[in-house]
Amino acid sequence: MNRFVIGLASAVLLACSGSSSSEGDDAFDSAEYLLPISSPVTQELVTATGKKWLVHQTPLTDPAYVGVSVETKGFARDQQALDLGEIDPVIQVRLADLDKDGFEELYLVTQSKGRESYGTVYGFYSDADKDVLLISFEGASPYTTKEGGPFEGYQGGDVFLFNENQLMDSFDAQLPQFASPVKKKVYYKLVKEEGAIVLRPDRWVAGE
Repeated sequence: MNRFVIGLASAVLLACSGSSSSEGDDAFDSAEYLLPISSPVTQELVTATGKKWLVHQTPLTDPAYVGVSVETKGFARDQQALDLGEIDPVIQVRLADLDKDGFEELYLVTQSKGRESYGTVYGFYSDADKDVLLISFEGASPYTTKEGGPFEGYQGGDVFLFNENQLMDSFDAQLPQFASPVKKKVYYKLVKEEGAIVLRPDRWVAGE
């Protein structure tokens, strides 16, 4: 069994297209939110092509974090184990085919403890069921709030929703053109680049 230790960090997109309409938001949905765990838990998800993702969660002494690893079965490179280490609690586990190539990716959505409730996404790409590639998530953080960018004014409170080919993050933002905090929505596309698979902000809108 191959084992990889993975550390995925959110990164800011410094240049992107401008804001756009939120038309079609009714098509977005979320997986059922998970309850906090008090004992080890394993979830098995089966793709449309019959491959299996196993998500293992282990409670830690500090309830603000959980131990998470992901195992695969049935891929050409079989029985891989990917260790995420200690991360924020997982609130969604789901499959989605955001690039519409016929092979579903695995997504874990996490949310930090505390008032800000910062969220992030861990993604795993199946590479046509041959191997597993990590998806780089170019998401928000308190340190990626460049003026005019997708995360300007970011204050946390992330809610992640999916549709057929996009991920949407709705979060609280304090922007100079509004007297009080508003909801900002950032829409992500799954992009294939040389040597990387990236969830990248494609458009964003605020105050609607």
